[in-house]
Amino acid sequence: MNAIAIEFKNASKIYKLPKGGQFEALKPLNLSIKKGECFGLLGHNGAGKTTILSLLAGINKPTTGDVIVEGLSVNENTSQTKRLLGVVQQELIADTFFNLPTMLHIQSKLSGFKPDKEWIDFLLEKLMLTEHIKKTTRELSGGMKRRMMIARALVHKPKILVLDEPTAGVDIQLRKSMWEFIEGLHKQGMTIILTTHYLQEAEEFCSRIAIVKSGEIVTLKENKELLALGGKHKISCLIEVSNVYQWMQDHSSYLNGLSILIEPVKQVSHSTGNLKLSLPYVHGSMNSFLDSVNVMNSVAQKIGMRISDIFTESPGLEDVFIKINSGDIST
Repeated sequence: MNAIAIEFKNASKIYKLPKGGQFEALKPLNLSIKKGECFGLLGHNGAGKTTILSLLAGINKPTTGDVIVEGLSVNENTSQTKRLLGVVQQELIADTFFNLPTMLHIQSKLSGFKPDKEWIDFLLEKLMLTEHIKKTTRELSGGMKRRMMIARALVHKPKILVLDEPTAGVDIQLRKSMWEFIEGLHKQGMTIILTTHYLQEAEEFCSRIAIVKSGEIVTLKENKELLALGGKHKISCLIEVSNVYQWMQDHSSYLNGLSILIEPVKQVSHSTGNLKLSLPYVHGSMNSFLDSVNVMNSVAQKIGMRISDIFTESPGLEDVFIKINSGDIST
C-alpha cells in the first residue's frame, strides 16, 4: 500500500463578496494523493483548481477542514509544509534584477536551504537554460520564463511538485524536453500534481485524474477507467462516393443493422464526398478486432465500396472531459 503524500480533509473555501453575500469557490473536499503519484487535476477556468492548489500551498486558509502534507497540517505548520512543496504557478514570474543562477541562490535561501551550486547548475542544464545564465528573467522569452519557474520550484529539492499549466506558451520541442525531465523526477519517486489545458499531457503522464466542476470534484478515476467513459474503440474506414445522399439512402439500413456508424467527413461538391464508416470492437480482444475487420471487408465486397483508408480510433481524454462538463456522461 502506498503511503499518503497529501490529504484534503473536508477542506472548503468560501469568499465574502464586496456587496454582501458569499461565493463558495470550493465545496468540502476529501481527497488523498499517494506518494510518488502523478495526479491530474482538470477543469474549465473558474472550476476550482487554483483554489485547491492555493489551499495546498498555504496561500489561502480553508474555511473549513484542513490539508495534510506528509503528515503535517498546513493550517498549523504552514512554513514547514511550504518547504515540502515546489509550486510552478500559472502566472509568469516578474523578477527583473538578478541573473538566473543568482535568483536560484536567493530562492533557495528563502526556502530555508543552503544553496547547492551543483544542483542549480544541473537544473539550468536540464531545463536548457545554461546558455542564458547571464540574463535576467526580463530578458527571457515566455517559454524560457516557464522553464525558469520549474527550476525555481525545484531548487530546494521538494518532495512534491505542483505544476499549474507548466507548458503554457512553450513550443512543442521544449515541451517534450521539459516533460522528459519531469518524468525523470517522477521515476525517482517525486509526487507530482498537474493542472493543464493540454489534455494529452494529463492522459499520457497521470495515473489518476480528477475533473473539477463548480467547486467540486465530479469524477475521480484511474486514467484507463476515465478514458473508458469516452466510448468504445472503433475500427474505421474512409470511402468516397459520387452521390452521398443516394448512397446513404441505398445502404444506411443495411449498415445500421450491422452496428456500423456512418459519418460525413468532407464534402467535395454538392453531392460527391467522403464518408467514414466505423464499427466498435472490444479493446484488448484480438478476436473482437479481427471480427470487426472481417465485417468491414465483407461489407466492402457486398456493396462494392472502395476503401481509401482503414484505421483504429480510441476514446481520448478530451472527449471524456467535454462529455462530463456538458452532462452527457453520468459518473
